[in-house]
Amino acid sequence: MLNTITLLSILFTPLFQYKIGKMALARNKNVIFLLICLSSLILNAVLTYCVFWITVANIIESGANCATGAVAIPFMGLILMAILLVIMLLQWFNRKSFTNHKAHQSDSNRF
Repeated sequence: MLNTITLLSILFTPLFQYKIGKMALARNKNVIFLLICLSSLILNAVLTYCVFWITVANIIESGANCATGAVAIPFMGLILMAILLVIMLLQWFNRKSFTNHKAHQSDSNRF
């Protein structure tokens, strides 16, 4: 049960980035968005590290000699980090296009 909860905690990071990053961009706060991106990356690394060591401790405690299952956790963390970077880039470029579209609309309304 503990392994399932810890593995699901890693999946929290992309959801955190998507929801909180979207709110920061809606308020047009670039510095806050960059801090959220940085905290998401750090949170992903820390959670991956913690989940790995919790899984290894559980394997050792159960008396098993093979910890092959624990090897997949760092790779899952890397895949989730790549997903995080894609989410960040999509949010950033979406913000750029939204502000450019909004500025273009205000310029066309002046005439």
